Amino acid sequence: RTTMIGKNDYDFYPQEQADWFTSKDREVLANDEMVDIPEELIQAAGGLTRYLHTKKIPIRDAQGHAAFLLGISEDITERKQAQAALVESERRYRQIIEEATDVVYTIDPAGFFTYISPSAKRLTGFSPDDLMGKHFTDLLPKGEGWRKRLLEVYLNHVEQKILQTTLSCPILTSQGDRRRVEQKVTRPMQAFTIFGLKRVPQAVPA
Repeated sequence: RTTMIGKNDYDFYPQEQADWFTSKDREVLANDEMVDIPEELIQAAGGLTRYLHTKKIPIRDAQGHAAFLLGISEDITERKQAQAALVESERRYRQIIEEATDVVYTIDPAGFFTYISPSAKRLTGFSPDDLMGKHFTDLLPKGEGWRKRLLEVYLNHVEQKILQTTLSCPILTSQGDRRRVEQKVTRPMQAFTIFGLKRVPQAVPA
């Protein structure tokens, strides 16, 4: 702290950064209003790059004029890095799913498709756009009791908090052909709340 007293931004930062900091300080004093900077990039000691969340607050003198400035900065570098790592992880996961030969899709608790991998076209004849928003039972043959059977299986899957179930059932392709699939159903968790079922159908001999 003692090394900072009596010094200004130009003693610690490159001129371009110091100019920007100074302009913000003057803006706060001129407008007599707090400025909230959600994210600012600084060049710290040793050449390290850090991200800060900064608030600059005017302090008034005895006459009520903005004469001083209070700055509060929070180092959010680790949070930014964690967010970037999460985005990259999700990108890699989606790339794996998109390139998988098996069909991967999710349904919401009501049974409607929320995501379908491109390989669905090869198995069902339907593109992901064709199926998005439809109910998973729309692919089942009509009048054979499969809708009731699968709904019972999935209801039990959810109520009993079963992590994975494997089952086999027939589906109808876009051309009306009957194809039997084996599905591994898993229950993703998000904040301990079920948000859908991830299913990986694989064509098996009829």
